[in-house]
Amino acid sequence: MCHRICQSIKNAEFIYADISEANCNVYYELGLAFGLDKKIGLIKNENSRNRYVSIFSNFVSNSEKNNDPEQCHSASVGKIILYNSLKDFDEKNVLSDGFYSCFNKIKNDFEDCLDKKNISNPDKKASDEDALRIHNFVNQYGQSMDLHERAINGANQNLNNRWHIDKSSYVSDIMNICDMCKMYESIVASKICVLDMTHYEDPVNVYMFFLLGLAHAKGKAAIPLINRKKNMSMPFDVGGLWQVYYNDYKDLEEELHPTIKKIDSDIEKGKNERNYRLIWDNFLMAKELHVFTCARPGTPGSESITRTNIDKWDYMSINELTFFIAQKYETSQVTAEEPMDKMRKKEIEDHKHETSYFCDSVRNKIINKSCVIVGSPDVSDYAEIILADIHGIQPYNPIQNNRLPFLFYKKTERDEHPRKISSFYKEPCDEYSNKDGVLFNNKFKALEEHDDPNTNSGEAKITGETCIILTIAKNPYPSPDGKSDYVMVLSGFTGVGTYGAIKLFTEPTKKPDPKEDDKSKEEAEKKVRNYIDELKKYLHDINKIKIKDNIVGWNTLLMVTYTSDKNKPGDTRHLTSIKYIDTKEIPLKNE
Repeated sequence: MCHRICQSIKNAEFIYADISEANCNVYYELGLAFGLDKKIGLIKNENSRNRYVSIFSNFVSNSEKNNDPEQCHSASVGKIILYNSLKDFDEKNVLSDGFYSCFNKIKNDFEDCLDKKNISNPDKKASDEDALRIHNFVNQYGQSMDLHERAINGANQNLNNRWHIDKSSYVSDIMNICDMCKMYESIVASKICVLDMTHYEDPVNVYMFFLLGLAHAKGKAAIPLINRKKNMSMPFDVGGLWQVYYNDYKDLEEELHPTIKKIDSDIEKGKNERNYRLIWDNFLMAKELHVFTCARPGTPGSESITRTNIDKWDYMSINELTFFIAQKYETSQVTAEEPMDKMRKKEIEDHKHETSYFCDSVRNKIINKSCVIVGSPDVSDYAEIILADIHGIQPYNPIQNNRLPFLFYKKTERDEHPRKISSFYKEPCDEYSNKDGVLFNNKFKALEEHDDPNTNSGEAKITGETCIILTIAKNPYPSPDGKSDYVMVLSGFTGVGTYGAIKLFTEPTKKPDPKEDDKSKEEAEKKVRNYIDELKKYLHDINKIKIKDNIVGWNTLLMVTYTSDKNKPGDTRHLTSIKYIDTKEIPLKNE
């Protein structure tokens, strides 16, 4: 029952809640809606005697008592929509007339109260992922505060007191909006919320259920505690949720210790993943990720000339990404789309009248999808067209590339190479010493190879540096339902650069081989920490894509170093390090 109703709340834009009665189910669902920032309309029968309405009928007044920031005042009349009978909804048009004023007043006054208490954005207090905090919410009618605190402290002692235990909050049946502000702050600042859900008397303290809904909406580890001896009953809607039942202190201690230990262990395991989830959670909201790559022509005279080839580095990148998603998002799916041949310069020039149709056909493949594009514009039409649209220029039009935040300078001997007509490439020039490199945010970085002086005698190795532009942006082709999809374009200067960017997002999830000696394990773990440190520099603000209307995404420059065997045939490059250089926001096209 709860799953069906709660999923509807999650998907809804508007929520109406009838709080005429002290109904636990309604207050839990109201807490969910409030925590999910839904638009809420509150209604109540005029004859209702429900005393659990104070947090919705008492508001902050900005003008009373000289704006004392330590005071919250009542300015209460008429903020909840009242009705006498069901006919009122038709005759008075109550909902349509009163909806916005009801919601806006609650929302505005709640935010004013947070601001007065210097909690203008309480979620910031939860941004420190290493802050291990437990908060205990105690029911007014129970004598369980000491019992719960003893059990929580005992569990913490078994974990070497790693957790900070806040002062317990006392949840009464008469609270105002300021009381709720303080408890809201405690919820968002904590990793574990312990709540006394025991039904001691009728009517039950429904504010406890409101707080439980808030904790669930904010993604906290909520531990509902129920005294089995004193509990009268549990509401059907939340009765199926996970809860901890106990008879006495010994029972509670035995239940809480492994529960908190398991949460603590999960948090430790998740530390390396939290930065990656800032990106991949956005891409996998629809549970499916589409990967587009480019085809490479077969070698003349070989069996592969008649079929599509994928470059070695592209293939490794796709495998790495697919394995990562399978490990960390068990219910999600990665679909590798069929590779597409790159249009040649002559094809563009001979069929200019068809180019627009071709571009539209590529765009249609991206609509309504979260995508990763593997390949730079010189080898991938997907990258050429999508990056041009994101940056507000025409694809296959090099004359416009002075409007771009980045350009690749790459020497190209063959005049027919498709790179010649890409909007993202130029031939090396005197201004930058005629060297291959990348111009990013008006700074040029030359890319070179040289003999490695650190190799042993008898070996011949080369050390080189390449780069990748990592573009993360809103899908430039929105779906008909307005759903926000995302695209990631991996524009590697060479294939090892593309592979390096994928490794940055996926390798830290791998654990050292248990067969390795301690020194090897230490080096592997140090490498993981270094990757994570680099990632933190620019992923912590990834959610700005959602909330800044004038920004559609970012371009990020990464430098990748490698070594290769000078005297061995084929591509022997081996990735050695990845370094973050700079990030540039991508504004809307009309700015």
